Amino acid sequence: MIGSIRKKLGKIPDYIFFAGITVGIFLILLSFTYGKNFGITGSLIICFFIFLEIFLLLKQ
Repeated sequence: MIGSIRKKLGKIPDYIFFAGITVGIFLILLSFTYGKNFGITGSLIICFFIFLEIFLLLKQ
């Protein structure tokens, strides 16, 4: 039972992953209007979620 719970928690849920990517893209689009800081933040958010997903997949 504990092993099945760990398998479920081992991978980040898809909706959280895609929400993070969407927020990152939205911030990059805002950077065209409000300055480059939004673009840098958006890029970092996208990289964070991608590396988190890869790390959790490799950890299994």
